[in-house]
Amino acid sequence: MSDNQLFKPEERSELQRVLSRMNREQLLWLGGYISAAIDFAPAVQEHYSDPIIEPGALTQGSEHSERQEAPAAESKARCLTILFGSHSGNSEKTARLAQKEAERKGLSVKVKNMEEYNARFLKEEEQVLVVVSTHGEGEPPLAAQELHEKLAAGRGFDLSGLSFAVIALGDSSYKHFCKTGHDFADFFKRLGAKSLREVAALDTDFENELPDLLPAVIDSFAGAPAGG
Repeated sequence: MSDNQLFKPEERSELQRVLSRMNREQLLWLGGYISAAIDFAPAVQEHYSDPIIEPGALTQGSEHSERQEAPAAESKARCLTILFGSHSGNSEKTARLAQKEAERKGLSVKVKNMEEYNARFLKEEEQVLVVVSTHGEGEPPLAAQELHEKLAAGRGFDLSGLSFAVIALGDSSYKHFCKTGHDFADFFKRLGAKSLREVAALDTDFENELPDLLPAVIDSFAGAPAGG
């Protein structure tokens, strides 16, 4: 696939503009960062031709149409948004593993970095899984700070149609263990969202717990009714 297909003209121009300002050390750092990010990046969606429509498929009666409406509504209800806020990459890694588990169980999934997520879209979400670490003495990681601040303020948010769960990563040797994850859970509940389960607070050995935890977390979404 050519770069003309991968990037829009304005994206190529912006990329060239940023790279042209970097020195050798910055480019080397960026190369390593991109190399690590590739492990978690979704594959490019392949393009397929339109399916062949069998003769008569468009002329079936209203009974067939009615039967098709229910699965469509169910598919919409099963859409899950995973928001991650990461400092060292562990929250993103956990979010990607949760994505695979959710897709395996038939959910439609989108994964978003909190740093790039507009908080106003939350009112349009139905199901959200928050995966976030705690930095320093109970502080959110840089990528999660803006969303954390906006939800803490709480102005203009009605999340009564949203169901959520939180996976919090932290280090129990610190006083405020997994505080950021608990903060997000408190914000969501205060704004009317429905909690599907208690905050899953994971320590530095979190990878050992994920094989059992992730299926249980995703099951809570798969069994949740539409609209929370």
